[in-house]
Amino acid sequence: MTKLTAIVLTGDCQEQLPGCLESLGFADKILVVDSGSRDRTREIASAHGARVLQHPLERFDEQRNWAQQQADTDWVLFVDSDERVSPELAQEVVAALASGGEAVAYSMPRRNHFLGRWIRRCGWGNDRVTRLLRRAAVRWEGAVHEKPRIDGSQGSLQAPLIHHSYPTISVYWDKMQLYSRLAAAEDFRRGKRSGFLRLGVQPKLVFLRMYLLRGGWLEGRHGLVLCLLSAFSAFTRALRLWEHQLGASGRSLLPEGPAVEAPHQGGPQLSILVPTHNEAANIEAVLDSTGWADEVLVVDSFSDDGTVETARRRADRVLQHEYINSAAQKNWALPQTRFPWTMVVDADERVTPELAREVRQVLASGPAHQGYVIRRVNHFHGQRIRHCGWNRDRVLRLFNRERSRYQELEVHAEVDVDGSVSTLRHPLLHYTFRSVDQYWPKLRRYTDWGASQAYTDGQRTTLHHLVARPMGRFIKMYLLRLGMLDGTRGLVICWISFFSVFSKYAKLWEKHLDAGSLPGTVKTGSSRA
Repeated sequence: MTKLTAIVLTGDCQEQLPGCLESLGFADKILVVDSGSRDRTREIASAHGARVLQHPLERFDEQRNWAQQQADTDWVLFVDSDERVSPELAQEVVAALASGGEAVAYSMPRRNHFLGRWIRRCGWGNDRVTRLLRRAAVRWEGAVHEKPRIDGSQGSLQAPLIHHSYPTISVYWDKMQLYSRLAAAEDFRRGKRSGFLRLGVQPKLVFLRMYLLRGGWLEGRHGLVLCLLSAFSAFTRALRLWEHQLGASGRSLLPEGPAVEAPHQGGPQLSILVPTHNEAANIEAVLDSTGWADEVLVVDSFSDDGTVETARRRADRVLQHEYINSAAQKNWALPQTRFPWTMVVDADERVTPELAREVRQVLASGPAHQGYVIRRVNHFHGQRIRHCGWNRDRVLRLFNRERSRYQELEVHAEVDVDGSVSTLRHPLLHYTFRSVDQYWPKLRRYTDWGASQAYTDGQRTTLHHLVARPMGRFIKMYLLRLGMLDGTRGLVICWISFFSVFSKYAKLWEKHLDAGSLPGTVKTGSSRA
């Protein structure tokens, strides 16, 4: 009797893997090839009796080719961790192998689900994948959306493979990060280019093709959100390719300079608070620009990239505290400073010599106010941004902590000061965006917090929130606030703002789905159609 090995490629998928493995009971052997999970993925696989191997993921075709070489049966069935083999498909696979036909590979229909809903349109309805194959007769090609090259005839199975591709929007973000990174690297290797035209047009084309031409509008709210997320994915891929082109120039996106000096001139002493989390790329420079203060306190939320080790060599004190949100972290940290007058400086910010001297002068003359607003000069991908509304950026960062406290908000919390507030003349430099890998996790956190805050406030998501508000934000920043004058970077910033507003309200809508207050979901991880 023909033996079968089911092969599952994994990476940080502890939530979805059990359902996948439970659907593979008909296979003679299960082989899990893991790309370096940091969660319980490998432990779960072992508990289900699978043979577990580790292999770094660089390209999906190479991963599949390597995995099938490790099997010791002639026939293999590839199943992703977010897929489920339906009972009908399992019976059909067993029957196909028992028949001993001439086919060396079999394709099967795949039913794709988004947030629990089976999506029949958007281009997802006619999805067929070749997953059952004689391993000696098939080789995979393609860095991301890999395809099999088959040496022989191919058969077709009719029962579906159930695909819970994106059970949550957060899962979509994680997969988009991986897919766009690999796809952009392959695009760059092949000599493809990205710039103003591709960044501006590609997301729109993807949305229009999926939503209008492929009937996404017939899927209701699920279709709209899926098509906009797909546009975001296309934008991210184009942005990463543009990054590759900038990186090829060898130009650093972070400035280097000597340490700032501003001796104490009398008056109240100053503590500078620097909140950090995995800021290895920034920590040296921000401490160079703040070392002039009477105390530099770094409050870290358990970094694992060397940030803490560097901070302990350079700062006066380093404390660690579990991060809930920005306001909670700073409200905990402020009482830990030695001096009442405190200046908060984020790791991606730099205090200029002129600002340092102005702060010293304000304190030496006896502060006339309880807080001071500082203008912030924002840089994006190594270039100062003069429009998009970023030129109006003001932040309250210097204050008497004994009369100040951050608002209890999950995102964009301001400082409430008990007393008068004035403005300093010299700016704080802000290097907000260095790369997609650095900025996208931050954007994901902010949209998560924004959705949570809106949900707590009792807000609901409407079509106005999903479409009109993002478009309004783009138009305001790009046209009314002259983002067009910042060139390609201005366009990118405005697109990011569009997708940020959309993602916040899409996640709010998802929260109401999870709460059962909206219809139309199937339990995540189920093998139901």
